[in-house]
Amino acid sequence: MRAFTCDDNLVQVPYSSLYKIDFKKKKGMGILTISTNLFGCHVFRFNSPVMGNTILTRIRELAPQHPSNCFAFSFRYPEALPGVNGWTQFNIEKEFSRFFVSASEWRLTKANAGYALCDTYPETLCVPCAITDEELATIAQFRSRGRLPVMTWRHPTNTATISRCAQPRVGLKGNRCDEDERLL
Repeated sequence: MRAFTCDDNLVQVPYSSLYKIDFKKKKGMGILTISTNLFGCHVFRFNSPVMGNTILTRIRELAPQHPSNCFAFSFRYPEALPGVNGWTQFNIEKEFSRFFVSASEWRLTKANAGYALCDTYPETLCVPCAITDEELATIAQFRSRGRLPVMTWRHPTNTATISRCAQPRVGLKGNRCDEDERLL
């Protein structure tokens, strides 16, 4: 977040929220308008168009030229972690065991192998044991983009779970899916 001062009024505008910056010369004055993607608008009037143009030039110099230069994208592991490949750090089986999930209630399934059911879910899913892979395929067809309910988190003591899914496609006729209702 960068800040600038104008007549002792401090205005802070994060670069990621900048939508549009306009500068106009009008009646010997400079008018700088900064619009944000959060529907904010800051208007600055300068007695001299040169001063307003100087500030506009400075804002453009300080702005990242490419999103990869922003902090979240430009962070690199320190040299203390050589050879660490972040893509291989996650293991679904280890994560499943970390949930302390009872094998009699939940299971891992490869029903989404090759992203056959849902292209936005991982290939291995955590689902209730009572539901078969065939039923999962039926449920995926009933849900938007195939996003069937799957467990994403489990409370360590009270065993409450959080599952993610998309809206069911009931349509105007109020379609139903017995397998989906049984899963929920």
